[in-house]
Amino acid sequence: MRKKVAAFTTAIITCFGTGGSLYAGTQESGSSLITAAAEYEPAISGDYVNAPLFDDTRVHTVNIIITDEEWKKIDEANSESKEYAECDVEIDGELFKNVALKAKGHSSLSFARGRKDRTSGRVGLRINFSKNDENTTYHGLDKLSLNNFAADVTCMKDYIAYKMMNDMGVKSPLSSYTVVQKNGEDFALYLAVEDVDKSFAFRNYGDAEVDLYKPESEAATKQSDFEAVLQVFSGNKYADLDKTDRVEPWTEISAKMHPEELKDAACCRWIDDKPASYQNIWDSDELECTDEDKAVMIDCLDKLNNGTEKESLSVLDTDQLMRYWAVHSFMNNYDSIVGKARAWNFYLCENNGVLSYIPWDYNESFGGMDTRVVIRDVFGDIALDTSTTGLDNVMPAEKDLINMPIDNPNRVGGTELLPMLHKWISSEEYLEQYHEICGELTDLEEQYKELTSQAESIITPYVKKGLTFYTEEQFDDAMKNMDLYMKYRFESYRKQVSGETPSTWEGQKEHPDTLIEPEGLELYKMASATNIIGCPQSQVLNPLIKAYLGKDPDRSAGHFAKLILTYFRNPVSMFDKVPILIQYPSCRKDAVKIMHRKYGTASMFTVQGGPPAGVQGGPPAEAVPETAADAQQAINPDAE
Repeated sequence: MRKKVAAFTTAIITCFGTGGSLYAGTQESGSSLITAAAEYEPAISGDYVNAPLFDDTRVHTVNIIITDEEWKKIDEANSESKEYAECDVEIDGELFKNVALKAKGHSSLSFARGRKDRTSGRVGLRINFSKNDENTTYHGLDKLSLNNFAADVTCMKDYIAYKMMNDMGVKSPLSSYTVVQKNGEDFALYLAVEDVDKSFAFRNYGDAEVDLYKPESEAATKQSDFEAVLQVFSGNKYADLDKTDRVEPWTEISAKMHPEELKDAACCRWIDDKPASYQNIWDSDELECTDEDKAVMIDCLDKLNNGTEKESLSVLDTDQLMRYWAVHSFMNNYDSIVGKARAWNFYLCENNGVLSYIPWDYNESFGGMDTRVVIRDVFGDIALDTSTTGLDNVMPAEKDLINMPIDNPNRVGGTELLPMLHKWISSEEYLEQYHEICGELTDLEEQYKELTSQAESIITPYVKKGLTFYTEEQFDDAMKNMDLYMKYRFESYRKQVSGETPSTWEGQKEHPDTLIEPEGLELYKMASATNIIGCPQSQVLNPLIKAYLGKDPDRSAGHFAKLILTYFRNPVSMFDKVPILIQYPSCRKDAVKIMHRKYGTASMFTVQGGPPAGVQGGPPAEAVPETAADAQQAINPDAE
């Protein structure tokens, strides 16, 4: 979008300097410039920074005024297909007419859709104020995201991340809590977040020549986290693994999930000098990049990857990057550029030939995407024996993540796959500056105790009203663990900056006695991934698992059969998603007979599995027995 912001700013100066109208477009003096400005949404400005909505000391109200016909476009949206709906929006009593609204998100949308209760419609939303009328904005803001707290029981991971990024000097979105209403009726609690788009660019960069990209690695995963984890650990390959070795197994898991080359252009790696090789960057440009923009970006990538140290560092905004990584590492967010090989959920800014990151999407932070945390989330407080899986051979997630080394936040190995990190962190000079910045972050500890306490106090009434996905008890547990996480992670940063704890993988392996033991911390209580991975609700899932693990006091075949069949009323193949259960064929044979007889699931206890009844590709469903007696009859239909 080279020159566009500059043209807009110059137009304002020219227009008001000559006493003309910004929207006139046909003046004798400066006419062509003013016309160009009108084409570039002249209402955009940075004034919204002082608008009521971004006062984060209170909960705001966003009332969506919409017809049932238009709302169907939201209800029918899925992660692959989303259509804009037409509506009016009232924000804290201020009305904005004829704006566009659509569902947003991938896993967050799946999270909501996966719920089988009244909360299934609470998808993330995006308001585009200027889509239908370029002169309509919210005090200069063109787009607003409404995040639904999917997989975040604390309802504040995004909020803390953006707040901390801003406090540490990183150009980051503004955010605040809001109750979204539908035609005046409370719908759900959301986090209102400034979109990273034209308004964001103007607020942060003014008339600079800026492009904002949101790249993603090109291919999807070859298999799920669970399948990869079980394949890596269950063969006892790591039975004798030193628990202080926290890199090798996760690197192998990453390789099983994705081909190595997926750390591609999305990670700013050099491919060649052909623009077509970087299509996953160009396709993500929020500001409509030109051929000139592409040439500038390719030149940046060439210098970054192939240039001398001086050339590489010349295309990096090292101060922004050091501050970004200090916070990003603190958050332990693996649904991001440091995930298991796939890079996504971040913005890449090119500003006059200099690159930096802009933070985005932290609802899965605080270790929420770590496989060990997800497994605990799925199985809850059940005393699960994981010895045969090999998971007992690795460091517990809580200790691992609290002590995550600040000098290598890439979860699956070295920094080389991330040149925008590797090039500066390999320099002793910049590494020293980075440690000073991490030290600055620790100075925020008391401020963030107050921040989380304040946020908790203002959103608790809405949790009690049922305006989130979570119960009050779940929220209370999550907040206790949030407080513990913040306490231990700040302590880890202080010890790593001071040198008391090594700040690298290798150093921590050599000195494991320096690592913090995060007593009482249970990361899974802040996460809620079961809907995302296709599991039913815990009240259905947990009794079934207890039965399969032989921990249910009622050992009757009828009881077990009914549990299984209740589970398959919502026919999602748990056994394809979590093959850990395959290793426990101890569930009662008679109950298995019922399941196989009713649903044709003879192959269910293999990793490949097979779709249960009622799922596309599965056998026709038969009636589910309503009583234990009915279930017993299903075992032996010839019995008297």
